[in-house]
Amino acid sequence: MSTTNVLITGTKSGIGHGLLAAFAARPNTNIIAAIRDPPTSPKAKAMITSVPTVAKGSNIIPVEYDAASPTAAHNLIKSVQASHPDIKHLDIVVANAAINTQWGPSHTVTAKELNDQLAVNTMAPIFLYQATRDLLLASEHTPKFFLMSTTLASMGAGARIPFPTVVYGMSKAAGNYFAVKTNLEEDRLVIVPVHPGWVQTDLGNDLAMRSGGTAAPMTVQQSVDGLMKLFDGATKEIGGTFQQVGGDMIPW
Repeated sequence: MSTTNVLITGTKSGIGHGLLAAFAARPNTNIIAAIRDPPTSPKAKAMITSVPTVAKGSNIIPVEYDAASPTAAHNLIKSVQASHPDIKHLDIVVANAAINTQWGPSHTVTAKELNDQLAVNTMAPIFLYQATRDLLLASEHTPKFFLMSTTLASMGAGARIPFPTVVYGMSKAAGNYFAVKTNLEEDRLVIVPVHPGWVQTDLGNDLAMRSGGTAAPMTVQQSVDGLMKLFDGATKEIGGTFQQVGGDMIPW
């Protein structure tokens, strides 16, 4: 049986960790788990040991990755190829790492808030695509690149949600444009921006509490279950469309 190779950024907690566990439970799957900590660090080891099931023939490969650095993605691939020369292709890449450091109206936005979020939410997925493209195109199956997005990036729906998150929304909207444009440029590679739901992660719960609630409505497991179904069924026909857990497209 052939081995499936998956790369996910931001796998230490939340949706990223949930996806790591879901893929690890499948046999013959290598999961490259990209986190900000060194692979031998206690946090990296804790990430691996907290995965409940690693199926036969599957392997978790922690790799250091700082999405804020424009060279991080290329360094990540170099590191993986040096330590695991048998990995000669990628089947799925999930650009999951993201930040939200701004809460307030547009007239209060600072240059640092703009630069920090654009670096991680917009530029990092582009650099990740560039670094992984050759390996994705080497897949014997349909190669897939998923960009974790948000309803807040939708100008038709999200911009009217009364959250003062202009920088987060615009940084994700720019990422969506990259996904749409690049999907059109690629013949085989499927590129899809995905809203995973309003999920009980640090970021999701923070938004809930700031808006007067206590927690986001969707559990990580519910989101992951929906994402895995979407990942499995994604074809070139849905490439470049704004998908969400549950199957409905989101208006731009």
